[in-house]
Amino acid sequence: MHRDEESMTGRDRRSWLIAAVAFLGIAQVALAGRAQHALAEYWLAVALAWACAALLWDFSAAEPASRWWIAPGAALVAASLIEMAPLRYQTAHRLAPLAAGLGLSVLFGPREVRRQAKALAMLLFPWLLPAPRWARDTLDLCPPTAAMSEALLKLAGVPVSRAGIELRLPGSTLLVFQGCSGLTQIFALLFLAIFAISLFPTTRREKIFLFASAVLVGFVSNAVRIAALAMMADQGQMRRFAEWHEGTLSPLCTVAAAGVALALWLPLLLRPSGEAAT
Repeated sequence: MHRDEESMTGRDRRSWLIAAVAFLGIAQVALAGRAQHALAEYWLAVALAWACAALLWDFSAAEPASRWWIAPGAALVAASLIEMAPLRYQTAHRLAPLAAGLGLSVLFGPREVRRQAKALAMLLFPWLLPAPRWARDTLDLCPPTAAMSEALLKLAGVPVSRAGIELRLPGSTLLVFQGCSGLTQIFALLFLAIFAISLFPTTRREKIFLFASAVLVGFVSNAVRIAALAMMADQGQMRRFAEWHEGTLSPLCTVAAAGVALALWLPLLLRPSGEAAT
């Protein structure tokens, strides 16, 4: 009878943990969706981060920790929700999902934090998407992005010339600034590569392939996006340009890039497990 009670207590903790992860994920996705002056990619990043974290979370019943950990854990969870509560978007919003996941783990003590390391790493994604300013300032991909977009426009038969980051078309000129350099797409695909490596067995060469293809697909897909935007601007379709540039349709470019990457990765990731190198 004593063992049955202990088993039931373990199942209760597991059920409580599943409910807590689901509640925090849904709550933060909802709060991210209502944040004003935030790029649409931020909502997408929060949703993907919690979805991937939930898949990697170890829901086996955690051992109860000392009561000393309850206060700091609850404080982190509460702080994450309070941070995202204001309607106006703030930079600190990016770390709110990690704070929530970390707080939930701390409730069960430091061992639980180590046990959930892979899931917590997924909650760092909103820190990278949209690409933060420090990354845009450090990694200047604007000139190569403009060059690739120029090449794609010429392949499509569009008359275009380039001067640095400036694309000159017959009826318009487009400047490729840091926000359009492709880092957002590259970071999104690198995140998916890390998630895939956490979820599927891969060899060292396969890991290199996943990371390299993430960078390549992210860069090329963004160049395609810039070329399409240049054509829209040249044809005077400014409403469509605004929607695909930083409007409600802009996240679809990242989603499309992820689809291309997954099409490349799935044959590798879904091969029979016996084919993976140990």
